Amino acid sequence: EPFSVEPYHQNFVKKTHPDDLEFVKSKILEFNKKYEKIDFQFRIILEENEIRWLQCSFNPIFDNNKISSIHTTFLDITERKNYIDSLRKLTRAIEQNPLGVLITDNNIITEYVNPKFCEMTGLSKEEIIGNNPKILTPKFIENELYDEIRNVFYANQKWEGQLKNINEQGEEYWLNIQITPIKNEDDIINNYILIIEDITEKVKFQEELIKAKEKAEESDRLKSAFLSNMSHEIRTPMNGIIGFSRMLAEPYNTEDDKQEFVRLINFSCDRLINTV
Repeated sequence: EPFSVEPYHQNFVKKTHPDDLEFVKSKILEFNKKYEKIDFQFRIILEENEIRWLQCSFNPIFDNNKISSIHTTFLDITERKNYIDSLRKLTRAIEQNPLGVLITDNNIITEYVNPKFCEMTGLSKEEIIGNNPKILTPKFIENELYDEIRNVFYANQKWEGQLKNINEQGEEYWLNIQITPIKNEDDIINNYILIIEDITEKVKFQEELIKAKEKAEESDRLKSAFLSNMSHEIRTPMNGIIGFSRMLAEPYNTEDDKQEFVRLINFSCDRLINTV
């Protein structure tokens, strides 16, 4: 007799996840038409609403070119499915990460690089995979920093620092780099992960703040010097005006003295006007 969905219908309705039921029916109907082995995955709902993933297989057994029986297997793949989903999420998170990510083996040979890393450095994926990270070579960084980073790898330590670099287009940029060893279940370092952040705009902003601060300090210094000079330039003629004005009032002054005092007062007034 043709294999039919009907004998299985009630069981599937009871256990199959509502969102997968039509899909399961379609797969069984597909098997009915072709009588060929078919595999598919679907969800079932157990007690307390626990959801499990099953790998289902319908395998026809033939006898004299006629189906004698159907071998049906169900395999619980929930853990494997969850693991694969977690890996996919992790992969998407790294691939779409706004930070550059590079992973090397324990010999510092690059095994993986995400798109953001290539964008930041101007290097292609083909230039990076299978090689030492070029941004950590003497071509890109100073010898002292190169030695420091190399010693970090040899000592299996973490490292974080900033470096100025030039991409393939000749543009200057700043990076913040974190290097972290990755250990396996036996506590042995198998890989290193480099996480880089483009801090060029941040560095430029800090440089602009420093320049603005220095400019403000210079402006304040100039203002203080200006006020000091103005105070001197104004006080000197004012003292002459006040002093000789008082001397004019003295009764013992001769006419010549008074004329001299008036001349000095006028001179001081002219100097004050010129200063203002």
